[in-house]
Amino acid sequence: MIDLFVLIDYFNFGQYIYSFFLFLGLSLISFGIIFFLEKKGYYKY
Repeated sequence: MIDLFVLIDYFNFGQYIYSFFLFLGLSLISFGIIFFLEKKGYYKY
């Protein structure tokens, strides 16, 4: 039988990893959009 506390700990750890990768993906997407617009000449600093 699986220990319940180990399962809860593993789930919390998975949530941290998921949120980290989600944040990483969103920042990469936004950087890509800004880079693309800058290359097209729409986005200026």
